[in-house]
Amino acid sequence: WQAVHLDAVGTQALGHGQDVPVTGADSGRCRAYAADGRLLALAEVDAQQVLRCLRRFNLPAGVG
Repeated sequence: WQAVHLDAVGTQALGHGQDVPVTGADSGRCRAYAADGRLLALAEVDAQQVLRCLRRFNLPAGVG
């Protein structure tokens, strides 16, 4: 699974269950990382470069 690193805006949006536009990611399943480096979710990037959450995590900073 590829890693996708989100900025603060993307982190907040995905944390609220919203889809997040991304650039430079291949279509398919991925690990989504928050701006602070936490594993935020398992997600999927579609052909239109939109990241959709499959499974979100609530890990404290420094874990994941």
